[in-house]
Amino acid sequence: MIHGVRAFTPILLAQGEGGHVVITASEAAFLGIGHHAPYCSSKAAALSIGLALYCELKAACSGIGVSVVCPGMVDTQIHRSWRNRPASDRPWSDRESADAQARARSDAFQARGVAPEAIARVTLEAVKANRFLVFNTPHWREMIARQRDVIVSGDNPPVETWGPDLRPGAR
Repeated sequence: MIHGVRAFTPILLAQGEGGHVVITASEAAFLGIGHHAPYCSSKAAALSIGLALYCELKAACSGIGVSVVCPGMVDTQIHRSWRNRPASDRPWSDRESADAQARARSDAFQARGVAPEAIARVTLEAVKANRFLVFNTPHWREMIARQRDVIVSGDNPPVETWGPDLRPGAR
């Protein structure tokens, strides 16, 4: 993403015809989920870079828009990204070497996501409307409002984890 922004933004600026940059993040950009830190943090970084780019291009009167796509779950096979790794690389997570039952559960969970074409449609609509944030789920406003309320109140965040929750009375 960073290399794409660095490579193409100067070209768009030099052409002087406007344009639009689309960055893909996730709803996870707004969350911190236990056992999911690399994903959540990289998506938060994508959101932050998109916001900084938006501000820079807007302040420069460039005519170049920026949209950050924050979809919920999408059926992209991201949970099987290990399939693209060279055989000599070692997995960084025990999830990559999980048993067949664990992989079947993961497949079923991921399959509940929307088709990538649905994300393409809402993204195109956002680009045409020059909208910065792009969501595809009906619950995004509530999700962000909950996060905002915790931040503003100064309370500790709720515990969300994809790993074991060993607290007494936890799910």
